[in-house]
Amino acid sequence: MMRNDVKSLLLLSAIYLLFTTPSIASSPGRAGGLTLRRSMGSRAPAMAETYTAINRDVESLQYNPAGLTGLKRAEIILGYARGFAEDKSASAAFAVPTSIGCIGSAIGYYDAGEAELVDTNGVLRTVHVQQDLLWQIGWAHSYAHFPSVGVSAKILRTELGEAESATAFAGDIGIQHSAWKGNNFGLALLNFGPDVKFLDEADPLPTSLKAGISQVFQMQTRQQFLLATDIGRNVNEAQSFISVGSEYSFNSIAIRLGYRIDLKDSENKDNRFSVGTGFHVGNARLDYSFLLADELDDSHKVTLGFQF
Repeated sequence: MMRNDVKSLLLLSAIYLLFTTPSIASSPGRAGGLTLRRSMGSRAPAMAETYTAINRDVESLQYNPAGLTGLKRAEIILGYARGFAEDKSASAAFAVPTSIGCIGSAIGYYDAGEAELVDTNGVLRTVHVQQDLLWQIGWAHSYAHFPSVGVSAKILRTELGEAESATAFAGDIGIQHSAWKGNNFGLALLNFGPDVKFLDEADPLPTSLKAGISQVFQMQTRQQFLLATDIGRNVNEAQSFISVGSEYSFNSIAIRLGYRIDLKDSENKDNRFSVGTGFHVGNARLDYSFLLADELDDSHKVTLGFQF
Protein backbone atom coordinates (compact mmCIF):
# COMPACT_ATOMS: atom_id res chain seq x y z
CA MET A 1 0.00 0.00 0.00
CA MET A 2 2.79 2.40 0.89
CA ARG A 3 4.63 1.78 -2.38
CA ASN A 4 1.46 2.47 -4.43
CA ASP A 5 0.88 5.74 -2.57
CA VAL A 6 4.45 6.85 -3.26
CA LYS A 7 4.12 5.91 -6.94
CA SER A 8 0.91 7.93 -7.26
CA LEU A 9 2.54 10.91 -5.57
CA LEU A 10 5.45 10.83 -8.02
CA LEU A 11 3.15 10.68 -11.05
CA LEU A 12 1.00 13.56 -9.80
CA SER A 13 4.12 15.61 -9.05
CA ALA A 14 5.44 15.05 -12.56
CA ILE A 15 2.18 16.24 -14.11
CA TYR A 16 2.13 19.29 -11.83
CA LEU A 17 5.74 20.07 -12.75
CA LEU A 18 5.12 20.07 -16.50
CA PHE A 19 2.04 22.27 -16.46
CA THR A 20 2.85 24.80 -13.73
CA THR A 21 6.53 25.73 -14.07
CA PRO A 22 6.06 28.36 -16.82
CA SER A 23 4.54 30.72 -14.26
CA ILE A 24 7.63 30.88 -12.05
CA ALA A 25 10.16 32.07 -14.61
CA SER A 26 11.65 35.26 -13.22
CA SER A 27 13.55 36.38 -16.36
CA PRO A 28 12.09 34.67 -19.46
CA GLY A 29 14.49 33.63 -22.19
CA ARG A 30 17.76 34.28 -20.35
CA ALA A 31 20.10 32.47 -17.97
CA GLY A 32 23.75 32.68 -16.96
CA GLY A 33 26.20 30.08 -15.71
CA LEU A 34 25.30 27.58 -18.43
CA THR A 35 28.43 25.55 -17.63
CA LEU A 36 26.40 24.23 -14.68
CA ARG A 37 24.60 22.10 -17.28
CA ARG A 38 27.71 20.89 -19.09
CA SER A 39 27.96 17.11 -18.90
CA MET A 40 30.70 15.43 -16.86
CA GLY A 41 30.39 12.07 -18.63
CA SER A 42 29.53 10.51 -22.00
CA ARG A 43 26.71 8.08 -21.22
CA ALA A 44 24.08 10.69 -20.42
CA PRO A 45 24.78 12.97 -23.44
CA ALA A 46 24.49 9.99 -25.80
CA MET A 47 21.01 9.32 -24.35
CA ALA A 48 19.86 12.97 -24.67
CA GLU A 49 20.61 13.41 -20.95
CA THR A 50 17.54 11.37 -19.93
CA TYR A 51 19.11 10.60 -16.55
CA THR A 52 16.47 11.87 -14.11
CA ALA A 53 15.27 8.32 -13.42
CA ILE A 54 18.55 6.42 -13.94
CA ASN A 55 20.64 5.24 -11.00
CA ARG A 56 23.56 3.30 -12.41
CA ASP A 57 26.72 5.43 -12.23
CA VAL A 58 28.41 8.60 -11.01
CA GLU A 59 26.95 10.66 -13.88
CA SER A 60 23.72 10.81 -11.86
CA LEU A 61 25.41 13.39 -9.63
CA GLN A 62 24.76 16.02 -12.30
CA TYR A 63 21.24 15.05 -13.39
CA ASN A 64 19.60 13.74 -10.21
CA PRO A 65 21.83 13.21 -7.16
CA ALA A 66 19.37 10.62 -5.81
CA GLY A 67 20.61 8.32 -8.60
CA LEU A 68 23.91 7.86 -6.76
CA THR A 69 22.14 5.26 -4.60
CA GLY A 70 22.42 2.81 -7.51
CA LEU A 71 26.20 2.54 -7.15
CA LYS A 72 27.40 -0.68 -5.56
CA ARG A 73 31.10 0.13 -5.74
CA ALA A 74 33.24 3.25 -5.86
CA GLU A 75 33.55 4.77 -9.32
CA ILE A 76 35.67 7.45 -10.98
CA ILE A 77 35.32 8.90 -14.48
CA LEU A 78 37.63 11.19 -16.47
CA GLY A 79 36.16 13.06 -19.42
CA TYR A 80 37.24 15.28 -22.30
CA ALA A 81 35.07 17.05 -24.87
CA ARG A 82 35.72 19.23 -27.90
CA GLY A 83 33.25 21.21 -30.00
CA PHE A 84 33.42 22.29 -33.63
CA ALA A 85 33.77 25.90 -32.45
CA GLU A 86 37.17 25.02 -30.89
CA ASP A 87 35.75 25.08 -27.38
CA LYS A 88 36.79 22.28 -25.04
CA SER A 89 36.16 20.90 -21.58
CA ALA A 90 37.65 18.39 -19.16
CA SER A 91 36.15 16.82 -16.07
CA ALA A 92 36.60 14.27 -13.31
CA ALA A 93 33.91 12.78 -11.07
CA PHE A 94 34.05 10.33 -8.18
CA ALA A 95 31.47 8.60 -5.97
CA VAL A 96 31.70 6.02 -3.20
CA PRO A 97 28.95 4.17 -1.28
CA THR A 98 29.27 4.46 2.52
CA SER A 99 27.29 3.46 5.58
CA ILE A 100 25.66 6.91 5.67
CA GLY A 101 24.81 7.01 1.96
CA CYS A 102 26.64 7.55 -1.31
CA ILE A 103 28.97 10.54 -1.46
CA GLY A 104 30.08 12.02 -4.77
CA SER A 105 32.18 14.91 -6.01
CA ALA A 106 33.12 16.36 -9.40
CA ILE A 107 35.28 19.06 -10.92
CA GLY A 108 35.01 20.47 -14.42
CA TYR A 109 36.86 22.97 -16.61
CA TYR A 110 35.53 24.71 -19.72
CA ASP A 111 37.41 26.87 -22.24
CA ALA A 112 35.38 28.65 -24.93
CA GLY A 113 38.44 29.24 -27.12
CA GLU A 114 40.56 32.25 -27.99
CA ALA A 115 39.93 35.55 -29.73
CA GLU A 116 41.96 38.62 -30.67
CA LEU A 117 41.07 42.02 -29.24
CA VAL A 118 42.57 45.46 -28.91
CA ASP A 119 43.05 46.58 -25.30
CA THR A 120 42.74 50.12 -23.92
CA ASN A 121 46.37 50.80 -24.87
CA GLY A 122 45.75 49.93 -28.52
CA VAL A 123 47.66 46.64 -28.27
CA LEU A 124 46.33 43.58 -30.10
CA ARG A 125 46.13 40.63 -27.73
CA THR A 126 44.92 37.04 -27.87
CA VAL A 127 42.75 36.17 -24.89
CA HIS A 128 40.55 33.32 -23.71
CA VAL A 129 36.95 34.25 -24.45
CA GLN A 130 35.59 32.40 -21.42
CA GLN A 131 37.05 30.05 -18.82
CA ASP A 132 34.95 28.25 -16.22
CA LEU A 133 35.87 26.12 -13.22
CA LEU A 134 33.11 24.08 -11.58
CA TRP A 135 33.17 22.07 -8.35
CA GLN A 136 30.32 19.92 -7.06
CA ILE A 137 29.72 17.70 -4.02
CA GLY A 138 26.67 15.53 -3.41
CA TRP A 139 25.08 12.97 -1.10
CA ALA A 140 22.31 10.42 -1.60
CA HIS A 141 20.55 7.88 0.60
CA SER A 142 18.09 5.08 -0.16
CA TYR A 143 15.15 4.00 2.01
CA ALA A 144 13.26 0.70 2.12
CA HIS A 145 9.71 1.93 1.44
CA PHE A 146 10.28 5.55 0.48
CA PRO A 147 11.96 7.32 -2.45
CA SER A 148 15.73 7.68 -2.50
CA VAL A 149 16.81 11.26 -1.79
CA GLY A 150 19.86 13.16 -3.03
CA VAL A 151 21.25 16.68 -2.73
CA SER A 152 24.28 18.48 -4.11
CA ALA A 153 26.00 21.88 -3.95
CA LYS A 154 28.02 23.60 -6.72
CA ILE A 155 30.44 26.49 -7.04
CA LEU A 156 31.11 27.94 -10.49
CA ARG A 157 33.89 30.45 -11.19
CA THR A 158 33.67 32.21 -14.57
CA GLU A 159 36.19 34.54 -16.22
CA LEU A 160 35.33 36.51 -19.36
CA GLY A 161 38.03 37.85 -21.68
CA GLU A 162 40.64 37.50 -18.93
CA ALA A 163 39.17 40.71 -17.50
CA GLU A 164 35.91 40.16 -15.64
CA SER A 165 35.01 37.30 -13.32
CA ALA A 166 32.09 36.12 -11.21
CA THR A 167 31.23 33.28 -8.84
CA ALA A 168 27.91 31.43 -8.76
CA PHE A 169 26.50 29.13 -6.09
CA ALA A 170 23.90 26.52 -6.98
CA GLY A 171 22.15 23.50 -5.52
CA ASP A 172 20.36 20.36 -6.70
CA ILE A 173 17.77 18.16 -5.01
CA GLY A 174 16.13 15.00 -6.32
CA ILE A 175 14.22 11.86 -5.52
CA GLN A 176 13.90 8.46 -7.20
CA HIS A 177 11.57 5.53 -6.62
CA SER A 178 11.18 2.07 -8.15
CA ALA A 179 7.60 0.83 -8.54
CA TRP A 180 8.41 -2.56 -10.06
CA LYS A 181 11.40 -4.58 -11.24
CA GLY A 182 13.57 -2.69 -13.70
CA ASN A 183 11.55 0.50 -13.33
CA ASN A 184 12.49 3.88 -11.86
CA PHE A 185 10.73 7.24 -11.43
CA GLY A 186 12.63 10.44 -10.77
CA LEU A 187 12.05 14.11 -9.94
CA ALA A 188 14.80 16.75 -9.75
CA LEU A 189 15.23 20.47 -9.22
CA LEU A 190 18.61 21.49 -10.63
CA ASN A 191 20.81 24.59 -10.48
CA PHE A 192 18.72 26.73 -8.17
CA GLY A 193 20.39 29.62 -6.37
CA PRO A 194 21.09 33.37 -6.46
CA ASP A 195 21.78 35.23 -9.72
CA VAL A 196 25.29 35.31 -11.14
CA LYS A 197 26.52 38.89 -11.51
CA PHE A 198 29.13 40.54 -13.77
CA LEU A 199 29.69 44.19 -12.84
CA ASP A 200 26.15 45.64 -12.68
CA GLU A 201 24.53 42.97 -14.83
CA ALA A 202 22.90 39.96 -13.12
CA ASP A 203 21.54 36.83 -14.79
CA PRO A 204 19.49 34.04 -13.19
CA LEU A 205 20.99 30.57 -13.03
CA PRO A 206 19.94 27.87 -15.54
CA THR A 207 17.41 26.35 -13.14
CA SER A 208 15.60 23.23 -14.37
CA LEU A 209 12.69 21.14 -13.13
CA LYS A 210 12.63 17.59 -14.51
CA ALA A 211 10.60 14.41 -14.17
CA GLY A 212 11.61 11.09 -15.67
CA ILE A 213 10.84 7.41 -15.98
CA SER A 214 13.13 4.56 -17.04
CA GLN A 215 12.65 0.86 -17.69
CA VAL A 216 15.18 -1.93 -18.18
CA PHE A 217 14.03 -4.82 -20.39
CA GLN A 218 16.04 -7.96 -19.77
CA MET A 219 16.48 -9.84 -23.03
CA GLN A 220 18.69 -12.85 -23.60
CA THR A 221 21.66 -13.72 -21.45
CA ARG A 222 23.93 -10.68 -21.05
CA GLN A 223 21.64 -8.55 -23.19
CA GLN A 224 19.33 -5.77 -22.06
CA PHE A 225 17.55 -2.70 -23.38
CA LEU A 226 17.16 0.51 -21.38
CA LEU A 227 14.53 3.08 -22.33
CA ALA A 228 14.24 6.44 -20.53
CA THR A 229 12.12 9.56 -20.94
CA ASP A 230 12.42 12.99 -19.30
CA ILE A 231 10.07 15.95 -19.36
CA GLY A 232 11.26 19.27 -18.01
CA ARG A 233 11.27 23.03 -17.88
CA ASN A 234 14.28 25.35 -18.07
CA VAL A 235 12.62 27.87 -15.81
CA ASN A 236 14.44 31.11 -16.54
CA GLU A 237 14.68 30.46 -20.28
CA ALA A 238 10.93 29.79 -20.69
CA GLN A 239 11.86 26.51 -22.35
CA SER A 240 10.00 23.19 -21.97
CA PHE A 241 11.28 19.96 -23.49
CA ILE A 242 10.88 16.21 -23.81
CA SER A 243 13.86 13.86 -24.17
CA VAL A 244 13.98 10.17 -25.04
CA GLY A 245 17.08 8.02 -24.62
CA SER A 246 17.89 4.36 -25.11
CA GLU A 247 20.74 1.93 -24.62
CA TYR A 248 21.13 -1.58 -25.99
CA SER A 249 23.90 -3.55 -24.31
CA PHE A 250 25.25 -6.98 -25.13
CA ASN A 251 28.29 -8.61 -23.58
CA SER A 252 30.74 -5.72 -23.10
CA ILE A 253 29.39 -3.36 -25.77
CA ALA A 254 26.66 -0.70 -25.53
CA ILE A 255 24.95 1.34 -28.24
CA ARG A 256 23.09 4.52 -27.25
CA LEU A 257 20.67 6.88 -28.99
CA GLY A 258 18.82 9.96 -27.83
CA TYR A 259 16.65 12.79 -29.06
CA ARG A 260 15.50 16.01 -27.38
CA ILE A 261 12.69 18.17 -28.70
CA ASP A 262 11.57 21.54 -27.37
CA LEU A 263 7.87 22.12 -26.95
CA LYS A 264 6.02 24.75 -28.98
CA ASP A 265 5.90 27.35 -26.20
CA SER A 266 9.69 27.49 -26.02
CA GLU A 267 11.29 30.74 -27.20
CA ASN A 268 14.71 29.17 -27.88
CA LYS A 269 14.49 25.93 -29.83
CA ASP A 270 17.19 23.43 -28.99
CA ASN A 271 16.19 20.19 -30.73
CA ARG A 272 19.09 17.80 -30.96
CA PHE A 273 20.01 14.20 -31.80
CA SER A 274 22.74 12.24 -30.02
CA VAL A 275 24.48 8.90 -30.43
CA GLY A 276 27.16 7.04 -28.53
CA THR A 277 28.78 3.78 -27.69
CA GLY A 278 30.57 2.16 -24.78
CA PHE A 279 32.98 -0.68 -24.09
CA HIS A 280 33.37 -2.46 -20.77
CA VAL A 281 36.39 -4.59 -19.87
CA GLY A 282 36.74 -5.82 -16.29
CA ASN A 283 36.43 -2.83 -13.97
CA ALA A 284 37.17 -0.30 -16.72
CA ARG A 285 34.90 1.28 -19.32
CA LEU A 286 35.32 3.63 -22.25
CA ASP A 287 32.38 5.74 -23.44
CA TYR A 288 31.91 8.06 -26.41
CA SER A 289 29.10 10.44 -27.35
CA PHE A 290 28.41 12.69 -30.31
CA LEU A 291 25.87 15.50 -30.11
CA LEU A 292 24.40 16.76 -33.37
CA ALA A 293 22.58 20.06 -32.81
CA ASP A 294 20.55 22.31 -35.06
CA GLU A 295 23.20 25.03 -34.75
CA LEU A 296 27.00 24.89 -35.10
CA ASP A 297 27.72 23.49 -31.66
CA ASP A 298 28.16 19.79 -32.42
CA SER A 299 30.50 18.14 -29.95
CA HIS A 300 32.40 14.94 -29.22
CA LYS A 301 33.01 13.62 -25.73
CA VAL A 302 35.11 10.71 -24.47
CA THR A 303 35.06 9.33 -20.93
CA LEU A 304 37.24 6.75 -19.21
CA GLY A 305 35.78 5.14 -16.09
CA PHE A 306 36.86 2.71 -13.36
CA GLN A 307 35.05 0.88 -10.57
CA PHE A 308 36.85 -0.55 -7.56
